[in-house]
Amino acid sequence: KVKADLISTSVSNLTVTLHESTPRSSIDALLKDLEEFGKSVFEENRAIVTCIGSGMRHQKGLASKVFHTLSDANISLEMIAQGASEINISVVIPSEDMDKAIHTIHKAFLTEE
Repeated sequence: KVKADLISTSVSNLTVTLHESTPRSSIDALLKDLEEFGKSVFEENRAIVTCIGSGMRHQKGLASKVFHTLSDANISLEMIAQGASEINISVVIPSEDMDKAIHTIHKAFLTEE
């Protein structure tokens, strides 16, 4: 059994984040099954940071601000996912940047100037 947290697709790629509780044996079995369809890469030490809020819906430029805020802090985005409800944006980043990303986003969006 494999627990997926996020799924992002494009024309030529499928990217899935797996919950940390997923046993390594299950991950290895999944990777073997996926060989039938193409190349699979498994990377560890990643974190998901999600911005959530009902006020995010229909806010033009909000995603761009999140991405630029993280980029300006020298944090690489490895995956981006947004729910159809438009009340959340999730990014996958190197786990060592998680605290920095949270503080940077908090300062940019929630701190009064």
